Amino acid sequence: MAPQAKALELFMISVVTKAATEAHSRQAKRVTAAHLKQAVQNDEQMDFLGEILAKVQDAPAPSSKKKEETEDSEEMGERKRKRKATRRRKGKDDDDF
Repeated sequence: MAPQAKALELFMISVVTKAATEAHSRQAKRVTAAHLKQAVQNDEQMDFLGEILAKVQDAPAPSSKKKEETEDSEEMGERKRKRKATRRRKGKDDDDF
């Protein structure tokens, strides 16, 4: 493996790990661009990415987001539940081709 490829791999592992930690601290299920932005802003070594991430929208505060999710889920009610996929069983007369 080329040295540049290994350096990029290690850099990406570092960035993604820090973004995942930020998402976890905000009790999010997914890592978003806002989590990535916050992780970069919290690390002095990554300040060179600031100009690139300036275009990314900031993450909402953890407490207000949780409140909004609760209100939304109450409003959605039954519509939010996913239905289980059903499979049709093969009968004796069904062809495989």
